[in-house]
Amino acid sequence: VVLYTSVKTFTNEYDVEIEWDLTTRCNYSCSYCKSYDNTKPLSVKTLPEYEEAIDYLISYFPKKRIKIDFLGGEPMLFKEWPELLDTVYIKGHIPKIITNLAIPLKTLKNKLRDKNFKECIDVSFHPEFADPNSFIDKVNFLYDNGFLKTGGVLMHPDYWDICTNVFDKLQHTGKIGYSKIKNEDTNSNSIASGFIEYNEEQEKLLSK
Repeated sequence: VVLYTSVKTFTNEYDVEIEWDLTTRCNYSCSYCKSYDNTKPLSVKTLPEYEEAIDYLISYFPKKRIKIDFLGGEPMLFKEWPELLDTVYIKGHIPKIITNLAIPLKTLKNKLRDKNFKECIDVSFHPEFADPNSFIDKVNFLYDNGFLKTGGVLMHPDYWDICTNVFDKLQHTGKIGYSKIKNEDTNSNSIASGFIEYNEEQEKLLSK
């Protein structure tokens, strides 16, 4: 029996990684996700307040390169998210934003015009709410312009054909994977109570 007391991950890209729940709200209410109370009003700070917090993090980790992952629920509910990514990038650190990409394509293009940060947007497809063709178009735009970091299709058994179609049509990017969906359980101390139920054929495909 081997007992592991700690796990360390080594990367040359950055020294410190910080996950930042920017909005604690989501514009989707997926059946398997209970993380956020979407009935409450959105509570965000101003851009200068967030920039001040970034300066604090940089001062707290002197001589360290920091990767800051902006999470949500949906972090793009904060309208000035490109300026926030710019702030991290200009100060010599690594920004990343994880989004369901519900933002309209025209808005996405406008917000990313003339931005220099690259490969910093992670995307996820949630079939209960996302329009598949619109999602594909937006991912292709991000990929073609160098903004796409990686992405995943949440494989919902009730929307199986839609999910596989989205996954197949984005394989040319080399950046999109798929995953099983965890079933969150707010009645226990754990974040999730396991995975949602898949049939035998679906399980076989997912195991690959």
